[in-house]
Amino acid sequence: MYVQARTPVGVLKKEWVTVGADVALETPAIIESVPDRDRYVFQKWTGMAGLVSPKISGTADQPVNVDAVYEHQFKVGVAAPYGSSGAGWYKQSATATVTVPPAVEKFFFLQDVFVEFAGYGKAPTMSLVVGEPVDLTALYRREVNLKVLALLVILPLGVAGLLAGDWRLRRKLGQGVLGPKRRSMGRGGGADHLAGDVETNE
Repeated sequence: MYVQARTPVGVLKKEWVTVGADVALETPAIIESVPDRDRYVFQKWTGMAGLVSPKISGTADQPVNVDAVYEHQFKVGVAAPYGSSGAGWYKQSATATVTVPPAVEKFFFLQDVFVEFAGYGKAPTMSLVVGEPVDLTALYRREVNLKVLALLVILPLGVAGLLAGDWRLRRKLGQGVLGPKRRSMGRGGGADHLAGDVETNE
C-alpha cells in the first residue's frame, strides 16, 4: 500500500507499507522560508477531513495520498522612533494598516512631525496589500510648534495688558476720589468750611 504526503516545500513521505501497518505523518507547524520574513503556517490536511493537527497517525487500510495545507505569510516590520501599530505577520494578499503618531511634542516649543514612510507614502496611516515581506521606516522632521510658541508669546502679553489696564483703572479711581478734596483745600475758605462742619456735627 502506497503512502504519500506532500508540503509546500517538498515531499514529506513517499513509501510502500503493508496493510494494517501503523502510519505516522508529522509536518512542521511553521516552515520558515526566510527567517522572520517569509513563512508557511500549517492549517490542515487535504484528503483527511477534520484533521487539523500537523501530527497524525493511524493504521493503513487503504492508500494514503495527502497534502499538508499551509497559509503563506509575510512579515510587515515597522521602524518608528515613537511607536506604531499594525506591524506583524499577514497572510498573502491580506491588507495591512500601519499607523504612527503624526506629531510628537518635544522640549520647549519644538515638535517632531511625521514626514513619510521611506519609499511608500506621506500619510501617518497607510494601508497596503501584502505580497512580500515589507520593512517600513517612519521619518520625522523637527519643527517649531507654532501653537505652543504663540501661547508663550501671547500669554505674557495678555497678562501684561491686564496689569496695565488695572493700573490705569486704579489711577483714574484715585484721581476721582482725591482730586476734589485737593481743590477745596486750595481755596481760601477751605479751612473755615471744615471747621464749621466739625462744630455742626458736635
